[in-house]
Amino acid sequence: STVTRDFIASGLKPDSVQLVTAPDPSYSGSGGKTLIDDEVGELNFRNGRWLGYRNGDMVAVLYFNIPQTLKTISVSAITDPGVFIMPPREIQVYEEEGAGNWKLIAKDFPRQLTKDTAEHVKRYALPLGDKSYNKMKLVVKPLGRLPNWHPGKGEPGWVFVDELFFEN
Repeated sequence: STVTRDFIASGLKPDSVQLVTAPDPSYSGSGGKTLIDDEVGELNFRNGRWLGYRNGDMVAVLYFNIPQTLKTISVSAITDPGVFIMPPREIQVYEEEGAGNWKLIAKDFPRQLTKDTAEHVKRYALPLGDKSYNKMKLVVKPLGRLPNWHPGKGEPGWVFVDELFFEN
């Protein structure tokens, strides 16, 4: 049998992460550190390496002590429709333009499922424009209502996020 693994070089990452919105208490990982701890979550979303959100958005502020020139940010998320975990509905990245003023610099609307599928982990890459950043805000939105094909149609979906990856 064949086993496939992705290997990603650990490189640039924020010095700290502040979770503005708290994850569900059952899926809180190690708080903001979960996003930058170099421990990629696997298909077991209960292993303590994931942040789970269902009734609200994940909002995190990323801090770089020394400004970093970044080309992309990638968000790792799990999809497991059998337990209501769906791709993010939307991902947004903001840069700080001044004290408390945020400017949207990137957004993505990940493709949603049209039928049941096997559980998998996927990275969603957003271009950042090859600029220098010292503070960013990341927003990851769960699917508000499961689609009609899903046995739980109409119920809120979960979004699970673990590791962030940066390219400079």
